[in-house]
Amino acid sequence: MNSQQVIEILKNYDLEKTDYSEIISTVQKIGNVAIFQITIPKGAYILRNRSEIIDLQPEPFYYEKEISIRTDTENIKPSRCNWYNQPIFYGVVPMSTHNDSGDSAQYLSLLESTKIISETDKSTVVKEEYGTIGKWRVIEDIKCSAILTNTSFSRINPGVNYYKERFEHYLSSHGNNISLFREISDYLALEFGKKVEVGREHKYGITSAFSNINFVGFGFEGMIYPSARAEGQGQGLNVALKPQSLYKLKLEAVVMKRVYFRGSNGIVLPDIHLECNRFDANGRFIWTPPTKQYSRNQVEEILRS
Repeated sequence: MNSQQVIEILKNYDLEKTDYSEIISTVQKIGNVAIFQITIPKGAYILRNRSEIIDLQPEPFYYEKEISIRTDTENIKPSRCNWYNQPIFYGVVPMSTHNDSGDSAQYLSLLESTKIISETDKSTVVKEEYGTIGKWRVIEDIKCSAILTNTSFSRINPGVNYYKERFEHYLSSHGNNISLFREISDYLALEFGKKVEVGREHKYGITSAFSNINFVGFGFEGMIYPSARAEGQGQGLNVALKPQSLYKLKLEAVVMKRVYFRGSNGIVLPDIHLECNRFDANGRFIWTPPTKQYSRNQVEEILRS
């Protein structure tokens, strides 16, 4: 069975009824053709957000464990790179590997983990929530498998050149297999980038299976993949790290921001509700009060503009 035939089988699966072990077995038949390795280098950083729906003054988090990987495994549902009860550290790789402001990556980290809208939300009602974004510095190289296509870079900020150049070099080294690689990679990118409704998490079966094969079978520490939320606008690239690789990250800073959503789009206000650049001896966050807050009228004006 060749790769094209495998893709057709996967496309025809009823993921709600197909056993997960069968999906893994089928995905394995693709082989290593779609494996594209990227290293998130030492010195880069990863952002991760935890969103809270709060009407009044929010109660901030105080410890890394509260904003890092989930520990309530019994409540974990399937997502793009995990199946039931599998904890995974999800975050965003910013546009640049350098220490820039990362505003677009902050936006995407808020958008990816929002609790108040779904990926298919068409509502015009304005909704508000707070997001607590942690910034983890990469202190050792992290070996990742990546799902990237040329369309992943079509409208991307030049800061992503680190990943784009490696992708293009990888394609050029594939010789006669370029068309096959592109076909498989394009299919998987569509799977990783598709929007999934709440309660329909079985639709993550193929990407979850592919990720587990990469984690277990090929020994990768993480997955890099396009965002379903960013609509191809190049806000950033998502990353999923297995728990065993988190020792390669060090929490460096935390901010709490307000975000307003209308439908499936959001606007991150430029004010920082709280900011933390220091930690006490026990790792507790030392929060600094905000320097500016926007009124509701100002928010409405921004949303209308």
